[in-house]
Order: sequence, then structure tokens, then C-alpha cells
Amino acid sequence: MKQCAKNKKKSSSFFHYKPNLWIIGTSFILLVFFYYGYLIKDDLAIFPKNSTINIDYFNDSIVGGNSKIIQHSASDTAISLTFNLKEGFINPYVGINIAPKNNSTIDLSQYNQFQFEIEGNDIKNIIAVIITRNINTDISSKIRELYFTGNFEITPNRRQFHLYLEQLKIPDWWYEVNKLSPSKKLLPDFQHVIRINFANGSTPIGEVKRSLRIYSILFTRNNTTLIILLVIAEFIILLLLIVMHYFRFYSRKKNLPVTITYKPVDIENENKQLRTFLDYINSNFYDNNLNLENVSRFTGINQRRIADTILKTFGCNFKTYINQIRINESKRLLLKSELNIGEIAFRVGFNNQSHFNRVFKSIVRLSPSEFIETRQ
Repeated sequence: MKQCAKNKKKSSSFFHYKPNLWIIGTSFILLVFFYYGYLIKDDLAIFPKNSTINIDYFNDSIVGGNSKIIQHSASDTAISLTFNLKEGFINPYVGINIAPKNNSTIDLSQYNQFQFEIEGNDIKNIIAVIITRNINTDISSKIRELYFTGNFEITPNRRQFHLYLEQLKIPDWWYEVNKLSPSKKLLPDFQHVIRINFANGSTPIGEVKRSLRIYSILFTRNNTTLIILLVIAEFIILLLLIVMHYFRFYSRKKNLPVTITYKPVDIENENKQLRTFLDYINSNFYDNNLNLENVSRFTGINQRRIADTILKTFGCNFKTYINQIRINESKRLLLKSELNIGEIAFRVGFNNQSHFNRVFKSIVRLSPSEFIETRQ
């Protein structure tokens, strides 16, 4: 006698279940491949060690200002500028302009961080400017350049600054010059950067000689946020697998157990004399033509009586009773015989393997191959 119940199954260790290991391993490899294959970029050095750029200097003289450039130089180690800020323009300025040669552009689309090392004497702050092409079709085509700026407080001591490109903003004066509302959001074209500027942000005070020195300019890709997101994604995958594993192996459905007495299939197909309809069913459940009509005809017992007796005794209908016996026997053969799943399906009375797989999973809550896996 064996007891068959839909919720009667052994538990299995999470890490002993091979599909879990395959999913975790595959997802981890894909995440690593995605990170190293598509997101790791070498730093883009604009200065020093870049022979494809031109460096020049500018002041407010083109708009009627009186600021003077006293001295400037560019070596392999630094870009230097000495100047005087003088009244004559609303906001006097002097600065350094860096642009690629041959009217080309700089592609920053694969980078997200602006990094430079700088120092200044008698300068309170500096304005860093990245100038891109205009790709916004909803504004005048005459506006060919967009200015994106960031302000930094500098000191006489050499200091390194880091700024995410998304933190750069279009200044108010640019909107005023182009007669646009500051509330209008414009997209930068970081794939086509025209030039990079560094200009002073100080107010002129007398004849003070000021100096600015830049030691390095480069663009990097900072993936800290992305790494955190990838770790979270992997954690979510692991969590989902654990939840699925719980429902696959540990959840219990509240069903009344069905106790069935049956004769295990003899692989040599031995036949014995039968006396009652239960004996007949239990000994012939492997016959795929077995149905209520055949049992009644061979045993001489009314079909209604057979069905009512099974329902009253085992709490299930005739078809479920037969399937419970077949699945119980298939479980035994899966573990103890050398037959494959298809052969076992036919041995226990199913016409095809796919039907057997569906019935098996509906009763055991596992496919036949998963059942074998959990018992190894």
C-alpha cells in the first residue's frame, strides 16, 4: 500500500538544483561581459599628451573690454596664463580655449565625467565651458552652438576637480543673447564637442596681476552607479530564484491524501486472475484503453457503483484515481528502472509522453526530469 498526495514531495537544496546554478552563473557572466565589453572605456586625455588639439587665449577686447593678457604658454606639463582684468565690459573676462585641429570635433558620448587639475592666483573661481553643436530642431537653425558650463572655486594650491557632464548647465547669459527662455530644456550633442574653455569668474580689483595654470584635462567614465545597479539586478535574480524554488519544492497545498492500493507494474508484464473491480483496476492501470466502461464490463459491476465507491473511499473521481496510480508507479520506475521517460510513460498507460509530462507535473508539481534531479 502506498499513499499518494499532490503535496507529498521531498525538499531539495537550492544550490543542488542545477537550473538555479545555470541561471545564476549565466546571468553573472552576461553582466560581467556587458560591463567589460561595453562600459569600460580608456580615459580620453585632452591635455597633456594630445597632439590633435590647438590651444589659444581670449579676452573681452572683442566686446569692447580692456582686460589684458600679459603672458601665456603651453608646455608638456601645463597651460599657463597671466592677465589683468580691467573695467570696460559688464563682466570682464580672460580665458583659455582648447579645440581639435582641422575643424574636427571631440566625441564625448562614451564618457560621463569631466576631470581637470588646476590652480590660480588672485582668482576666486573659474568657469569651465563645453561647447557642442546644436541638435535641437525646435530652436532657430542660426543657433549653431550650445554652451554648457560649471563653476569651480579654485585656490593657489594645485587641485583636481571632477564633474559629471549631466551637471553642466546652459548659463543665463546664453539664453538672453539668443532670446530664449531659461525654462527651455536643450539637449547637448556630446558626440560633437567643438571646443572647451576655461575662463575667470572674478571681479576686477585694481591692477592685480592674476595667473591661471592647468595641468591636465581628461574625460572619464565613472561606472559606480552602474555597478550598484548591476549588483542590485543580480540580487533580484537570486531573490526571484529563491522565491520560485520555495514554491516549487516547499509550498504545501492543502489537499486530502488519497490512499490507493495497487500492484506495481511488473516489467515482465505478468498477469494474474482478478476478482474485484479494484483488483482489476490496480492490475490493469497500465492499459491505455482502461476506462470505466471496460472495468464494468470485465467485472460485472455497475459503472455508477464503481465511480461512487472510488469517490467515497478515495475522495477523487475515476480518472484521477487511475492517474494517481499511474504517476505513483512512474515515480518508482523513474528511480529504480533503466527505462527512459518516454518508455515509462507508455509502461504506466499514457498514449504519449507530452500528456504524461502534463499529468505528472499537475500531481507532483515537478516535471519527470525535475523529479529525478531532486532525488539524486
